[in-house]
Amino acid sequence: MELLSVSFLNYVTTALVACLLLTSLAYVGPALIGFRTKFMWYFSLAVFAFSMLGFVSGSIMSDSREPTVAAVLPAVLTLMSGVAAFHIGSKGVENQVAVCALIFVFSFALYVGSFYGSEVRAQNDASVARDIEIEKNRYTVDVQRLADHVALLKLKRDFESQEKIDLSRFESSLERKTENKNSDTPERTK
Repeated sequence: MELLSVSFLNYVTTALVACLLLTSLAYVGPALIGFRTKFMWYFSLAVFAFSMLGFVSGSIMSDSREPTVAAVLPAVLTLMSGVAAFHIGSKGVENQVAVCALIFVFSFALYVGSFYGSEVRAQNDASVARDIEIEKNRYTVDVQRLADHVALLKLKRDFESQEKIDLSRFESSLERKTENKNSDTPERTK
């Protein structure tokens, strides 16, 4: 199945680890300063969801070859404005801390996801550039082999006409047909 490739699993693992790390920091941070509530697990789930949304949005935005920043950035700012408006109107310290944590985690995950997406894109671009360079080298080698073969045929024809020598049985390494030309193992002679 193509979906379960190593690069996809690497991407998903990176997203989960980054978001779980942010969630644990958002859970432990308020707990260390004495902020505890009976809804901490719900808070952790919301933080994980916001961090995943931020990471995935950032990585997709940065990995894309299209100008997605123009579409993603207004959506992100609208979301954050709505959450900030809720924060201003929310009652109680618990709700305000939760909303602040969600805004922080989303923003940080968006940044981390953007960085990760740009790294993935750079690796893909480097891979494509390497493949193009290999193809150019193959082309250069093939052109040189063709030029050498043409020069050999001309030289062979000139020898036959000038020296009156029969070279029909002469076979150069350029003219030999090898069955295992692309094989890694050398041909065995009997």
